[in-house]
Amino acid sequence: MNKAVSRQLLKEYILMFAGTFLVALAYSCFFVPYDIAPGGVGGMSVILSKYVPLKVGMLTLILNVPIFIFALKELGWRFVCRTLVLLVFMSLLIDNLPFRIELEDKFLSVICGGILMGIGLGTVMHTGTSTGGTDTLAMALSKRFPDIKSSEMLMFLDAAVVVAAAFAFGVVTGIYSGVAVFMQMLFMNFVFDGINSARAVHIITNKMEDMKQGLYKATDRGVTQINAEGGFTGNKTDMLLCIVSARQVSAVKRCVKQIDPAAFMFDMRVNEVIGKGFKGFE
Repeated sequence: MNKAVSRQLLKEYILMFAGTFLVALAYSCFFVPYDIAPGGVGGMSVILSKYVPLKVGMLTLILNVPIFIFALKELGWRFVCRTLVLLVFMSLLIDNLPFRIELEDKFLSVICGGILMGIGLGTVMHTGTSTGGTDTLAMALSKRFPDIKSSEMLMFLDAAVVVAAAFAFGVVTGIYSGVAVFMQMLFMNFVFDGINSARAVHIITNKMEDMKQGLYKATDRGVTQINAEGGFTGNKTDMLLCIVSARQVSAVKRCVKQIDPAAFMFDMRVNEVIGKGFKGFE
């Protein structure tokens, strides 16, 4: 393993564990003390911890077991193992963080927790990993059932947890939980995608049809086929263009590697995308 690869791996692991620490900090200091359920498996664990003699971190770990079993076949050993390490790290921190931050203001705690969690999740997702939970489940489901959009699945699961929090702790706490989810998504997208940014991925491959179908399933985005010609050989070929969000680039790379490891791929940052699947004209 050369030094460049080693530095890249070290950078990835630093980002993974730093982001996971921020997520655990958000739960331990800002969400759990006020019964805030910010969506997902973690939010469900906050609710269940009031009815069973287990802490939030341990419940999060237990509830993720069936998700990991299901995701193993769909997402592969490497992804699941890295995510499992982060999940264990996060669960231990949630239950055993050696310090507390007490703001004595529920709304301020919701804002701070949502910001920290969004930054943490965005940082982890930047490495192509996750901390487990509903995002891993949504990724696995979208691969098993191509007609299911991962974004819609995540929205539905988070909404269900917020409604459950309203029933368990009252309407006001349910509203606070919804605010936490909103802040989390806002800052996660800000960290990961930037403001109105996207990526234009170009792929040259000999397995054109397989690649198009794979990209449809991996990204839920349209693909444009462009006629091209080799500058040196003069051979006619085709190139695929796919506009994706920054957090989907890792999924595109996995797709290309799986279908055609000999493919030629490059991507460019796009400052703004207007159209179907992104934002409309103002």
